[in-house]
Amino acid sequence: MREWLKTLRENRNFTQNDMGKKLGINQNTYSRLELGQYQPKLNLPTAEKLSQIFKISLKKISEFEKNKASHTGRQKRG
Repeated sequence: MREWLKTLRENRNFTQNDMGKKLGINQNTYSRLELGQYQPKLNLPTAEKLSQIFKISLKKISEFEKNKASHTGRQKRG
């Protein structure tokens, strides 16, 4: 899941539908992008569009993606 993407979207009061329109995809596809089901590895054109929409650097997006990946598959130890 891309919590960072959801947080950025919500902080700007954008709906998933708004984001889909900005990215040229439908709301369902955007939802899957946010969940990490669509483009599990974010591609450069999408990252560039997100960079422009949120006015953040590609480096920052890359850091968000690396952080997301570092938490994938971790299990709680009991």
